[in-house]
Amino acid sequence: MLRQGNCLVLFDGLDEVSQEANLDGIIRDIRDFTDKYSDNQFVMSCRVAAYNHWFERFTDVEMADFDEKQIETFVKNWFRSEPKTADECITLKR
Repeated sequence: MLRQGNCLVLFDGLDEVSQEANLDGIIRDIRDFTDKYSDNQFVMSCRVAAYNHWFERFTDVEMADFDEKQIETFVKNWFRSEPKTADECITLKR
């Protein structure tokens, strides 16, 4: 499917790569992969502070911050089956 360009490939957490990892090598591997399978669609997400415009072929999109109500809604949805955990997270945020 990759060779045919029928995929949406999601990369997440580049900002979570450990200090001990070879970040330059990882970036090179991602570039090589997206070049090799360029007919596919790619989405990469990471925190703004971690991104240094390493990927010229990607379009940058910055998400707006959540307000307090949106944070609470997100946490409650995320921990839908664990309402106590959701309440604890919301309490810690405040």
